[in-house]
Amino acid sequence: MIISILTGAGMLWVVGKTTPQKRIERSRSQVAAAIYEIRLFLDSPRRIFKAQGRLLVWSLIYVGYMLPAFILLSLPLGLFFLHLEVRYGLEPLPANQALVVRVDLEEGVDGRAVSPAPEQGDGISITAPPVYVESEQSIYFRVVVDGARTSELRLAVGDQIVTKELATIRQGSSVSPERRRGLSHWWAMGAESPLPGDSPIETISVAHPDSQRNWLGMPIPWWLYWLALATIAAFALRKPMQVEI
Repeated sequence: MIISILTGAGMLWVVGKTTPQKRIERSRSQVAAAIYEIRLFLDSPRRIFKAQGRLLVWSLIYVGYMLPAFILLSLPLGLFFLHLEVRYGLEPLPANQALVVRVDLEEGVDGRAVSPAPEQGDGISITAPPVYVESEQSIYFRVVVDGARTSELRLAVGDQIVTKELATIRQGSSVSPERRRGLSHWWAMGAESPLPGDSPIETISVAHPDSQRNWLGMPIPWWLYWLALATIAAFALRKPMQVEI
């Protein structure tokens, strides 16, 4: 709830700083006037069509005024979504069950260059030979994590050892579905450090089960609750913050 309210206040601040407030107020008034005109002149098709035209034009103008704020908000909200998804949208991996770990390689790398390290993290067992899919440039490992713990899958790439966290319990309050290399690390789901820049591995990922959460007795996705409450907070704060939306 606190995160949602802060999100709504942040969105409202960006809208206030990046949009022409007077023009937004006028376009919203014109939209409302067109709606009222349609209701008042139901017996005059000609005036209804004109009012509908004005409604469409002023609606598009309103969206155009708001567009810069939407564009500026898309990146931080997208990154914030990834940060929250690993906390509220995903569960830890099931213990003592077969898991599939996917390793994506850069173009031109032979899949035989990556293999399980001789020594694995505590509680991790690789239960089948790796499967290399050349058309995808991906290797698949079948892994089992014993008991309730967080362990590291260790992969050998030449003389280099690359690890991936596999958690059957939450570390703090988040899980780590993937570990990436380079700039893509910024939109990776999880808080692990990026893969080494000189590694031929681009991504190591494992699918986590979705979290089942009930709000008001109904199964509602966490992000819907987040965005709905943030929108309500934005409308509630628009007058105190003197922002037109």
